[in-house]
Amino acid sequence: MLNVKNGASVPVLLKKNNKNIHVVSLGDGDVLAEASSAAPAVVTARISGSSIVLKGLKAGKSAKVTVTTQYGGLITFTVKVQKKASAVKIKGIKMPKTTTLKVGETFDITTVINPVTTPDKMKFMLDKNGKKVISVSKKGLITAKKEGTAKLTIRCGSKKKSVTIKVVG
Repeated sequence: MLNVKNGASVPVLLKKNNKNIHVVSLGDGDVLAEASSAAPAVVTARISGSSIVLKGLKAGKSAKVTVTTQYGGLITFTVKVQKKASAVKIKGIKMPKTTTLKVGETFDITTVINPVTTPDKMKFMLDKNGKKVISVSKKGLITAKKEGTAKLTIRCGSKKKSVTIKVVG
């Protein structure tokens, strides 16, 4: 997932639907309504649920993308199309250090991989006790199974981060 704000610069891969791009400055109750590219021959933009989907069409080129919200907010950012992901290696992972869930609750772990065009894939690993307390899908959806504490480690390339997840009744 990549969180963008007004004025940001976002790298995307050529001829690939770059998904899970979220706007961080939405007001309470506001939702994404429309996305448009100033140069549709370079980058296409559309809304899919609560995410923006960008597709790069011309490598080495940039385009402004404007997202309109339901309440009339405008978010504009620059998208740069990159030809190959292999030219870019992971710089970091951002996520919360602790999270508390109730038994039966699900939570989509918010991770920000920098840069979004890295060829590296995320891997989720649980400690021994954690496997009894929570389950984690390959995409990072956590399901709280029973009370306890789990340590979840996320690895992407040479970087890793851990989060402690407490499950209460």
